[in-house]
Amino acid sequence: MLLRKNAWLQHLLLPALICLALPSTAQDLPSTRSASFAQFIEEVKATHNLRSMCIYSDMTTEEIRELVMGYAISQGPNKVLDEDMVKRALWHHFPCPFPSDIPELRTPTKEDITGAWIFPASSQLLRYTPRDKTVSPMGGTNPVQCEALALLPNGEHDQVYFMVTNEACPYKKASDLKSFREGVRTTSWSLSEDGILKVTRTDKPDHLEEWEVRVVETPFTIVDVNFEKGDLVTYLRRHPGNDVWASTEFRHFKRLSNQ
Repeated sequence: MLLRKNAWLQHLLLPALICLALPSTAQDLPSTRSASFAQFIEEVKATHNLRSMCIYSDMTTEEIRELVMGYAISQGPNKVLDEDMVKRALWHHFPCPFPSDIPELRTPTKEDITGAWIFPASSQLLRYTPRDKTVSPMGGTNPVQCEALALLPNGEHDQVYFMVTNEACPYKKASDLKSFREGVRTTSWSLSEDGILKVTRTDKPDHLEEWEVRVVETPFTIVDVNFEKGDLVTYLRRHPGNDVWASTEFRHFKRLSNQ
């Protein structure tokens, strides 16, 4: 099943450090089976779990070790398995609220994501984790009621947040998004083969925004949110101040019809 145990329901513990030369295979690293390695994993959980990563509550240190080793080896030879690499591996494998490599998801094509989308009110509780005090991507204390996104075939990227909490989201169909797409185009999108959505802006040349995008292949439900075939899930992986591939924001989009 999708989530072995809801990663959002766990609370975990404290410190240590490990620095090892990285050999060619995970089996060559018996020292990562040591108490110090397990202790360091617990420290990372205590600091980052349910904040910038969500690790299954029933996942063993050995299972985590194998994922860390696989990640480290994928980074190439002559690397050092240090504190930074272990944390990068965990951020890579365990974004919140669930991993991006579960079998219910797949890497999208450009055709999969082109169109008009809505991040509905019913999914907004998943945008940030329970230990993240952020309320809105716009700052302030007013939560987002819904978020509309247009990814046009010509590469234009348009986005709007609706923050009036006592009113229903006004975006019901694709044509409803035309009202906020008027004016000079400043924002564009592109999609890499591995599903990374890059957003660029002509008015902000140094703008940095990259989302890991996956499309739902097999429907599933988590905390009463239904993920249906064709829905998009996106993880904010790069932005100013984040160069470690930690996911700091999650979005769940449903396609808006033309009717």
